[in-house]
Amino acid sequence: MERAVTLSDGRQITLRHVLTPGDAGRIIKFHGVVYAWEHQLGAKFEGYVAATVGEFAVRYDPEGSRERVWLASPRGEKELIGCCALLDAGISGAQFRWFLIDPSFRRVGLGKLLLGEAVEFARLSGYPRMFLYTSDFLPPAAKLYENMGFELVDEIPRTDWEVPFMEQKYMLEFA
Repeated sequence: MERAVTLSDGRQITLRHVLTPGDAGRIIKFHGVVYAWEHQLGAKFEGYVAATVGEFAVRYDPEGSRERVWLASPRGEKELIGCCALLDAGISGAQFRWFLIDPSFRRVGLGKLLLGEAVEFARLSGYPRMFLYTSDFLPPAAKLYENMGFELVDEIPRTDWEVPFMEQKYMLEFA
């Protein structure tokens, strides 16, 4: 599925839900480039993203799945300006992953759109809850999660990437 979306600043993008050849690599590269530039993360972080995206791509089934990917690109292009996914985490619920917006497309409603669609998809798919892990160096994302009803439920120090940080777990329970 693919559709045109107009952002609050008037720019038009394409939003799609089907993982096509090259998309897994685009998600990995997008994370590697943006996180290196903004947060000085390197190959360890990019390797982590590659492993998790790779696991998803191997089992990905767009037909009848309770998992979904959202890929946003400028109209007529494949390069990413935003992405996220919702993965089935079994009895734990649905895990929100790989949420990233290109810096030049922030504060125009794209992040809120992607997160909102993922929450709605999780709800409609019958998950009891949705959770995500993020880093304490991403306060704008945390504010968006909180505005959407997520609550911070855990924090642990992490030192396994290039920059030490506090990993934060956010949870949204569905009634």
